[in-house]
Amino acid sequence: MKVIGGLGQVDPHKILLTFELANTALTDAQIVRNLIAEYNFLGVMFWREGAQQGGLCSSDVNQKIGTIAFGSPPR
Repeated sequence: MKVIGGLGQVDPHKILLTFELANTALTDAQIVRNLIAEYNFLGVMFWREGAQQGGLCSSDVNQKIGTIAFGSPPR
């Protein structure tokens, strides 16, 4: 937000975050969830390039999506 704030007054309700599913960790997803809650961002778009989606709730990608969407990984 400090970097974006350097551009002038920015409305966080108009910010859409992009989260890469392939090269991130579950802790990164938790940080994004916290940022969305703290600043009330518009939302998040998932960047899927190279990520294997679907399958078990315990898969790495599903754990990240669940954390961002619901605040905790799916079980």
